[in-house]
Amino acid sequence: MPEPQEQPPPDGGRDRGSALEKVAYVTAPATVVLGLLYYFGRTYTDAYYAYFGIPANDLQLSMHTYVAKSPTAVFFPFWLLLVCGLVVLLVLGAVGRALAVPGREAVRHKVVLSLLAVGMLLVLAGFPAFFLESRIPRLPQGWVREFLPCLIVALGATLAFFAVQMHLGRPRRDDRDRGP
Repeated sequence: MPEPQEQPPPDGGRDRGSALEKVAYVTAPATVVLGLLYYFGRTYTDAYYAYFGIPANDLQLSMHTYVAKSPTAVFFPFWLLLVCGLVVLLVLGAVGRALAVPGREAVRHKVVLSLLAVGMLLVLAGFPAFFLESRIPRLPQGWVREFLPCLIVALGATLAFFAVQMHLGRPRRDDRDRGP
């Protein structure tokens, strides 16, 4: 009597991954977020109590306390980035719609090249500012000096990304020749 042959799985023989791999997709990002919240909360708490001359380690705060204090430290930078990003994306969306009109291919090409050049210049100029921020004497002390390099890099990356999107979204010559 011949032995029955094994049938391949219904998904074509592909391994869909073990349960541990599926759990890792959820826990890995959550661990990173929790670690960042702990870091920001710890940094904020240490700076806050150091201002009063109290070592934060003497208070024996728990990890939960540090994570609970992190929104105070994180809110303003995230709010600033979100508002600035929204304004930039709305302006760039309006520019993209204005340049999508047929007959403006030459202007569109110049704008794409200009946005890409300015974006790359801002990114390349913004990264050294992270390391030289103490050597930028013209900026006032405080949040302007802390967040300006981040905003310069974010703006440059946004402009370069938008230029690439405009370039990839342009109508091709064969699409224009065919008609509706």
